[in-house]
Amino acid sequence: MKNASFSWRLPAALLLLTLCLTSPAAAQTAQFTGLTPLYNPAPGVRDGSSTFHCTADAAGNTFMMVRYRGALRLGGTVVAAPADTLYRQAVAKLNPAGVLQWLRDINTEDSGVDCVSLQTDVAGNLYALGRICCGPAPHTVDGLVVSGLQEGTTAYVAKWSGGGVIQYATAFATTPSNPLATDLNPWRLAVSPTTGALAVTGMYIGAMVVGADTLRQIERSLGPYINANAFVARLSVTGTPQWALRMEDADSVTFSFATELGFDAADNLHFVGFYGAGASPTPRTGINGVALPAHYGIFRIKLSPTAQVVYAEADPLIAESFGFAVAPDGSSYLAYSIPFSGALASGQPVRVRGSEATLVARYAPDGRLQWLHQFDGRDSTDYVQIGQRMLALSRDGQEVFVGGRLHGVLRDDNLQLGTPATTRGGPQHAWLAALSAAGKVLWGHTVDSRAGSYPRQLQALPDGKVGLLAIAAGDSIGLGNLTISTPGNRNNKAFFTTLSRQYNTLSGAAYLDANADGVQNATETGFPGGLVVEVNPGAVPCAAPESTGHYDAYLDLGVNFTATLPAPPPHYTVVGQGGAPATFSTYGGVAAGRSFALQPIAGQQDVQVLLTLISPARPGALVTYQVQYRNTGTAALPTGTVALAPDARLLYQTSSQAPTTTGATGLTWAYANLLPGQTRRLTVTFRLPPTTPLGGLLTSTATVAPLIGDLLPLDNTSTASRTVTGSFDPNDIEVNHTQLSPGQVVAGEWLEYTVRFQNHGSDTAFVVALHDSLPAHLLRLGTLQLLAASHNCNWSLSPAGRLLVRFDDIQLPSQTTNPIASDGFVRFRVRPVGTLVPGDRIPNRAAIFFDYNAPLATNTALTTIQTTLGLPGENDAADAVRVWPNPASGLLHVEAPGAETGPLTLTLTDALGRAVRTTTRTTATTLDVSGLPAGLYVLRGVGAGTPFSQRVVVR
Repeated sequence: MKNASFSWRLPAALLLLTLCLTSPAAAQTAQFTGLTPLYNPAPGVRDGSSTFHCTADAAGNTFMMVRYRGALRLGGTVVAAPADTLYRQAVAKLNPAGVLQWLRDINTEDSGVDCVSLQTDVAGNLYALGRICCGPAPHTVDGLVVSGLQEGTTAYVAKWSGGGVIQYATAFATTPSNPLATDLNPWRLAVSPTTGALAVTGMYIGAMVVGADTLRQIERSLGPYINANAFVARLSVTGTPQWALRMEDADSVTFSFATELGFDAADNLHFVGFYGAGASPTPRTGINGVALPAHYGIFRIKLSPTAQVVYAEADPLIAESFGFAVAPDGSSYLAYSIPFSGALASGQPVRVRGSEATLVARYAPDGRLQWLHQFDGRDSTDYVQIGQRMLALSRDGQEVFVGGRLHGVLRDDNLQLGTPATTRGGPQHAWLAALSAAGKVLWGHTVDSRAGSYPRQLQALPDGKVGLLAIAAGDSIGLGNLTISTPGNRNNKAFFTTLSRQYNTLSGAAYLDANADGVQNATETGFPGGLVVEVNPGAVPCAAPESTGHYDAYLDLGVNFTATLPAPPPHYTVVGQGGAPATFSTYGGVAAGRSFALQPIAGQQDVQVLLTLISPARPGALVTYQVQYRNTGTAALPTGTVALAPDARLLYQTSSQAPTTTGATGLTWAYANLLPGQTRRLTVTFRLPPTTPLGGLLTSTATVAPLIGDLLPLDNTSTASRTVTGSFDPNDIEVNHTQLSPGQVVAGEWLEYTVRFQNHGSDTAFVVALHDSLPAHLLRLGTLQLLAASHNCNWSLSPAGRLLVRFDDIQLPSQTTNPIASDGFVRFRVRPVGTLVPGDRIPNRAAIFFDYNAPLATNTALTTIQTTLGLPGENDAADAVRVWPNPASGLLHVEAPGAETGPLTLTLTDALGRAVRTTTRTTATTLDVSGLPAGLYVLRGVGAGTPFSQRVVVR
């Protein structure tokens, strides 16, 4: 392992950050609020209806494209078609209560005119994108002539006012007249919220004419067939072409499909799809002269209003369907399904457990991946797929809604949907879920119907609601808390349902405000290592990760909710932002901007070291330490040293970085240019002689310099101690205090936990996850701090105390292959709640997951609150003495009952019995141990009261 910069920055975590809820009442975070039927209500009729597309305006009105024959029930209204045998395609508007406002027939089945996408603008007008490929000319849409062509394919856009009056219907693209060599499939329409411009994406074969532009493609050498090409076009508010681009190709086997797109507030256009770059391994596919970085895969492209490429990115994965949404600030959300395991462009592996998995990702405005969440099954019988058009961003930007088709069980760390399947066949059911903008799963539901249910589209509605357009078979539909009877025709039945929030949101960020301007700029992330924000009342902890600093608290009804930073880092001025406390009287409320700007105080010099014994201490075995040192100040450290004084019995073997000096007292490493917030680590291995007796304490100490000018010298020394043992369990948890006094509890003494793990399997572990269920009623979770870890990781914390630490792509070798590198650990600290009393016990036990194997449980680390403290093995008088902290690095606090009757003399002696500190005080006293070499000492007290002696570790 090389010496390298260490950061807690999220490495595109495959799983989520957990959600924050204040009480059980908020745990049901969304409920179905009803069903609007969209089918023929006549009993026994086989002629049903189908729905494919929907959209909504800012007022919550819903627009749908429906296909029907005969009678059609839209909510509480039954529409009767003319007495013929033709299917009709229509657009309809329903108000927020599901009442039909109007319906306009677009065409009949023999016209050759289809509608493929709907969108609204900020004024509530409706736009439709469609395709004309056959039928008698002229071709009309709602009575307006669009095309007079007899052959070829035509793409059109149409516009209706909010009142249902058609404004225009115009063709913007055609194919040449040879139908054997050409085809055109527009797929998705977007409307700019800023300018009202339109954009269209899709695919074509052969050639395509958009206004004055002709887009062509290379033909195969054999036969007239030409592979598919993705295109994107920008149109004016009246549907007039402004420009069009195609995905570039270089040979006859290159292909591309563009399926989704959207505008941001700056009028930039984002679109996504899938491509294959031909037979050569050299990437040659691109757009407007910019090549994509992979040979094949999922592409994401951002174009300026003038068609200039802002970025073009790709991940080499096979995908089958897509959902996509763009936020006003230019960040975007992409969901796609993958049938095979693979890797992102960064090399991070993505593994499919079921027969198909769904990934949901958020990207920054510059295209950087911010988080990645995976919905997966358990095994090959489970099928979890995203549906086309089944991703929507909530109107307030707080949530991203996703959904699709499910067979069997959908499962991740915080959500399980569906029922186990015994075979891969059988009915599928619609599923949908919500994630926060930070990637936290909020809720999930399925749509249950006897013969299956199939989603068509998700649509964000006002007030945090989401609408689902779907089709179900059977006489009833199960919608979570609702079961709705659906008598009528025997075919599949289309319906529209909504879900409403059953919680409120308070959100913000705890970010490093490097330029101290009080604004989180695009380049400013969360604080190094991440922080925990506490929301009160309820002491709700919410992780603010280093990657973004953003946090969300999901709250019940209540008054005066406020956010605080319970454990702010030193050397920074914390500037609170966000105004008055929030009050929620109904569900769906949002209080955003409750942020904390951490502004560096210039010139603060502070460096910290943490020594962790990773491996067990076994006679004859290798013993591995990690030395982690970090610049916790605000000034760069141009030079310094790190020293490790190992236990005298240890024999030096190797180090991840060669020491600068070695000697009888230990090892020293020089470092340079340690920047503020930067963390580095060393791995050092020793051998413990086989003759070492069991039961003794193995103690080593690390020190970091420079010491002169260091503002917090107490953390410049760190001691790691562990009992020498024989047989052992490599997966364990350890706490620094097995006993605490009430005084220590009130003073906020830290409980520091170390969870160790080792891969004893037969192969490499790619993902390791630690689940630690901290007792929320005994620990103040808002003070939790992650101190060190063996490998890069991401972490999250739920209000119930569920700490999740994930090591993604850890590639931990088996102990049989590499005994040294097979170990790992995580180290964190948290304060107990201040109301604990003697007799209270704080248990803590963790579970460790290696890849997708069954969890391995650790031992239970137990801390007891009692009025007397002592170290085992000392005289009985020590039971009446309280000494803390132990280990100590500064002031040692001593409480000795009986000392009030006279003076008490305290003497601290080293391992050779030499007195190194002496003081005489009465009752409660302190002893300064700073500056002493790290190691084991004995504290003795004589004078008033009963004499005592007690072991003390100085670090």
